[in-house]
Amino acid sequence: MDLLVQLAELKAKSIAFVYNNKKIRKIYSIQRQKEVLLATVDKLKDKLKRWRRFTRTTLDDKPA
Repeated sequence: MDLLVQLAELKAKSIAFVYNNKKIRKIYSIQRQKEVLLATVDKLKDKLKRWRRFTRTTLDDKPA
């Protein structure tokens, strides 16, 4: 009988562990996606800055 009680406790703990593990994985996934998105935005900002600098130096704004 004591083994059945221990088994029930272990089963409850394992269900909670699996649930918490899924939550942790989901949070980690969201954080990783956010980091990738922020890195992409930073790259685009840098490219835009370089493009603006390039257009200022190469385009002739003076009328002919």
